[in-house]
Amino acid sequence: MGEALVSDERVFARGPAAPLSMQPAVRRWLLLVWALIFAMVVLGGVTRLTGSGLSIVEWQPLMGALPPLHEHDWQQLFLKYQSSAQYRQVNHWMALADFKRIFFWEYLHRLVGRLRGMGPVGRGLPHVAHRVGRGRRRLE
Repeated sequence: MGEALVSDERVFARGPAAPLSMQPAVRRWLLLVWALIFAMVVLGGVTRLTGSGLSIVEWQPLMGALPPLHEHDWQQLFLKYQSSAQYRQVNHWMALADFKRIFFWEYLHRLVGRLRGMGPVGRGLPHVAHRVGRGRRRLE
């Protein structure tokens, strides 16, 4: 009986009906999600330790994927930051170069968060499309 159990486990783990956690694509996806969560924790710590939090005063989650690219844009953003409570109470000594440094950490933290948030969506859409397509074929 013990021998049959071992052979059943081998068939289960390697056969065509292997659980999702055993499929290589799912394994890679879970590893990517784990890496993004780890990056979020590390970047969150760096953001906190450098005082970079709240340096982005205007966040556009869908359209604002790029940081300022021109000096004029940096100046405009720095002026907005200078009107924030964090600047007035904590970072009133800061120049534009210092602002760029803290902006970098906060920007990376938010960017990784955005990527992490898209993970479940990116993984789930093919399954939804497959099920919707299968349902339409049944109706026809």
